[in-house]
Amino acid sequence: MSSSYLTYLVFIPILGLVVPSESFQALLQNPGQGVNFYGKAQSNPPPSESKAKKAYNDLMQPDSISCCSEENADNPLCIPIKLKPDDPFYSKFNKTCINLQRTLECSCKSSRRAQPNEASAHLDESQLYGNSKEGAMKARALDGTGQLKYEATSVGCLLPRGKNPDDPFCPVGYDSVCFKGADPRINHHTIVMSHFTIFLREHNRLATELKKINPHWGEEKLFQETRKILNAEHQCMFFKDFLPILLTPRIMDAFDLTVPEGENGIEYNSSVIPGTWNEFAISSFRLHSMVRREIGSLNLRFKQTFLNPLLIREGHMTEIISGIRQIPAEQYDRYMIQDFTDFLYEQPGVPYGKDLASFNIKRGRDHGLAPYVEVVKFCSEGTVLISSFNDLYKLGLMSKSNANLLKRVYAAVEDIDMWVGMNLEEHMPGSPLGPSAVCINAKQFYFMQKGDRFYFDIVGPEAPFTSEQRKAIKQSSWARILCDNTHISQVTKNPFLLPSDDNTNVPCSEIPKIDLTLWKDEGNDTIRSPQY
Repeated sequence: MSSSYLTYLVFIPILGLVVPSESFQALLQNPGQGVNFYGKAQSNPPPSESKAKKAYNDLMQPDSISCCSEENADNPLCIPIKLKPDDPFYSKFNKTCINLQRTLECSCKSSRRAQPNEASAHLDESQLYGNSKEGAMKARALDGTGQLKYEATSVGCLLPRGKNPDDPFCPVGYDSVCFKGADPRINHHTIVMSHFTIFLREHNRLATELKKINPHWGEEKLFQETRKILNAEHQCMFFKDFLPILLTPRIMDAFDLTVPEGENGIEYNSSVIPGTWNEFAISSFRLHSMVRREIGSLNLRFKQTFLNPLLIREGHMTEIISGIRQIPAEQYDRYMIQDFTDFLYEQPGVPYGKDLASFNIKRGRDHGLAPYVEVVKFCSEGTVLISSFNDLYKLGLMSKSNANLLKRVYAAVEDIDMWVGMNLEEHMPGSPLGPSAVCINAKQFYFMQKGDRFYFDIVGPEAPFTSEQRKAIKQSSWARILCDNTHISQVTKNPFLLPSDDNTNVPCSEIPKIDLTLWKDEGNDTIRSPQY
């Protein structure tokens, strides 16, 4: 079941109305003609984050109309990206346009165009299970084991083989090697495929262990309890290990997002709306500038992982996961690797791809995002007002050089796109992000945590777990999941950080495990979880 994206800032630019206005677009920087605004990536890694942090973030983000053709020049569903005739890259191939169509519109009566969100607004592994009963049933083995469908191969259990009918990420001719799953992004790139595979294996591992502990459990009980535990593992490692790196422990505490120790938990707040906000999905959590060109242990560029399931089928998953844990992420800034600005989703036999930087800018306008100056005002509760380009550096938001760059690109400071402004901000102390991105992300995850009545650490009569089970779940980690589901024998305690004196590699035997015997159930086959 889909819902529409929510919006923090009630701002209705022309592109947010039902009919886009070309005259309004002309007043703003053309994304395609601003390709060089996002420079090719320089190697400026932050000191401690590993590429695994950005890869995990990706796990957390098709064109059917030829919008570049003359027949669709006036199609209201089209927002193609026009390229300059002398574009330094695309002009080599006589390419003057990149196809892009508008996000579908919700069937709701409103002057403001609202976009449907097919993904769940919760951290609930819906990318593995689907977000409906029908999707979950297709993913399940339904053989009494509580497991998900998989393909047994010489390199281990992999996702089922096959192409989804609407999969835009399976190249022509790859139907026999592509993976099939609940999420259409499953063949997006090799790192995403690796994460899907690891979580599939973890589900089936948990189901196998629970069956040993509770041999009387039937298919439905096994599946639902396994699903509930895997969701809890993901939620715990996200809020305990990943999010503090992005937001800093201080911001985690300020927004009451920190995972309490032991049996302590949090209260569910029924007044909190757990929806996904446009400003988050289309701007603040698009951390694409942090991706490095190199994969790590394999001699590959990132563009070679697009739409390429063969790397997984050939048994390179452990090498890929090991590699991204050892190399630093890039800085969150205005630089983006060429693999994203020129080669995004490059198809076999085609010497170019698409441009993610332009897509991000254009998609923000399509969704009617407020300009950057409005998000600064919102996050500062009206105390920081920007009226000129000089204010950007005088108020300490960004460097003078970045402010001057924006001045050359945009006609007015009020025109700066939200995503662009966020990427150019000075980073907050201890965070790879600037204050506006930290603000929106923290607010989104507050709603996501406090508004989820199935969040693993909820206490009270409707709590999904006992206090002892919650305490055990807090032993879970990405490190433990990697140890249990790959051929890795040593791992850092927090793989989202680079190895260091404080984050050394240790044998998997030293990484804590969840005590699943706490789920031993004497003859009870009752299901206390959402059933899909």
